[in-house]
Amino acid sequence: MEPVVVVEDAAALHARAAAHGGAETTAQVARPWGLTDFRVVDPDGYYPRITGRLAARPGTGA
Repeated sequence: MEPVVVVEDAAALHARAAAHGGAETTAQVARPWGLTDFRVVDPDGYYPRITGRLAARPGTGA
């Protein structure tokens, strides 16, 4: 089972999780469809995916 949690700023949440060392996380991945995500490694076998929009690139409108 992979629950998905959509957040405003996945990159900031990933950085915060890494800085505090609480939960183990996977690397953050930028998806070609404009989202970024990472997973939290849960000892019970669940892998919640945290996702959000990629930051806009200056001058591209994307």
